[in-house]
Parts: sequence; C-alpha cells; structure tokens
Amino acid sequence: MIGFDGVPLKLPHRPVELWPPLAWAYLGDAVYEWYVRWHVLTDANLRPNTLHKSTTKFVSAEAQSKALSVLLNELSEKEKEIVQRGRNAKSGHLPKNASVHVYRQSSGFEAMIGYVYASGNQERVMQILARTVEIIENNIVPASQKEE
Repeated sequence: MIGFDGVPLKLPHRPVELWPPLAWAYLGDAVYEWYVRWHVLTDANLRPNTLHKSTTKFVSAEAQSKALSVLLNELSEKEKEIVQRGRNAKSGHLPKNASVHVYRQSSGFEAMIGYVYASGNQERVMQILARTVEIIENNIVPASQKEE
C-alpha cells in the first residue's frame, strides 16, 4: 500500500478484514484529521486559532455523525457493513462531548475511513473524504430530513 505522500506503508501482517473495528477507527481518525487539516490550510487565514476552529468544525463527533447520515446512501454494502461494525464496537469509555449514539456513529464513520484506506483504495477514500467535507461545509442534510 502507498501512503498519501507516495511512500510505501508497512501495515500489520494480518489482512485488513481481520483487524478489530476500533483499529479501523483509530486509523480512520488519523486519515480524516490529516485530510481536514490540509483542507483548512487552503484558507487564506492561517492563524493557529482560526485553523483550530476551522478543523473542529469538521472533526467533531457531531459533524461526522451528521455527514455519515448523508453518506450512507452513497456507500457500498461493504462500506455500510464496516460502519455498522465500527458503530457497534465497544470502546470501554464514555464520550465527553457527544451523546453515546452520536459517538458511536462517528466511530462507525472513522472505522469505514480506516478500512477503506487500509484496503489500499486511495481513490475511494479521497472521494469519501471530499464528499464528507462538502456535506459539512454546505450543511447538507439527508433527503429524509429535507423540508418539503
């Protein structure tokens, strides 16, 4: 597998399908954070406080959960399965700034990002990341929640 910078990555010796869901989420959290940080650096205002505020808009459990609710209709069956496995994984601690439901949804989102990335499908992970940022920036809601 090749990293975002083109350098080959050394991954664990077990197939990605056999990783625990929280390992996918751990990797997905890092991949998503990296992508968001690059995204916010494209803004003209590069002051640290502004960068931090811009980043937290995207990486909060609430934002990830809302984005996932829109993304679900755009994911493959395998990606949806990974979301469910990540959502159902028990982390052993309670969330600080979100409800348990929102926290588990965001864990499912991060697990899916980590799984797709570790599977070597960089094109697909970049599509999902770009779409997630678009959803959050434009405050897109699921079709089922749109007012008629």
